Amino acid sequence: MVYTPFDKTYSKRIIFKSVTDTEDPPQNARKEYSPERNMWMAAVEPDTSKPGPWNTSIYFGSNSNEEVWKLTFVDQRGAGVKWLSEKLVFGQVGWGRIYATEFVLDIQQHKFIYMEMANYGAMTEPCE
Repeated sequence: MVYTPFDKTYSKRIIFKSVTDTEDPPQNARKEYSPERNMWMAAVEPDTSKPGPWNTSIYFGSNSNEEVWKLTFVDQRGAGVKWLSEKLVFGQVGWGRIYATEFVLDIQQHKFIYMEMANYGAMTEPCE
């Protein structure tokens, strides 16, 4: 795997914004709690039975206040995040078969503190 600096052409495909006054995660979305259970995230996966492009959205919130943030990956091939601590999440979003963005997001500061492109081309077999 080869890591390179974040390709800014993908900036428009990663949207992180406050949705506190406009929306909440769907009622049927399963909340996954941080290690101390003070924060939660709820992923909304795309319906891949319908034609793409597919978007994945992940909502972040806490039980102590009403602030809700939404992270959306536009036209992606798979995305996932996991808690690292009470305030940090690690995530990866695939843009194709061998190209992805990996990141660490500070939920409390509302900013990405690490973001690079990951190229898995060296790990794949050539097409026959």
